[in-house]
Amino acid sequence: MLSWKLYNSPTAQQPAQPAQPTRLELEQVCTEFASIFFQALLKSMYSTIPKSTFCPEFQGKNLVNSIVDQGVAQYMALQDGAGLKEMLLSQINPAQSNACGNRPCGNGKE
Repeated sequence: MLSWKLYNSPTAQQPAQPAQPTRLELEQVCTEFASIFFQALLKSMYSTIPKSTFCPEFQGKNLVNSIVDQGVAQYMALQDGAGLKEMLLSQINPAQSNACGNRPCGNGKE
């Protein structure tokens, strides 16, 4: 274990500064977050549908539904139709982000 004197000495190695994430890495993280958000959104939307006795539930229905929801949520996040990914990017790094993507912003500025 390092002693206090050695650790605080000017010759002791300073911890390396963490590397700044690239634009691609930020986009991937924002896409993953959007996918998780959309999956939670779909799950909460399905919970509002009343249960029916018309069709009996089969074993594994929840598993099948969650797998389908995951795929739909990933597709929604990749398409970024809601603009969630770009909004997240603009919050994380406003200097490098185009908050409207390739679409008009709706405020008259393009």
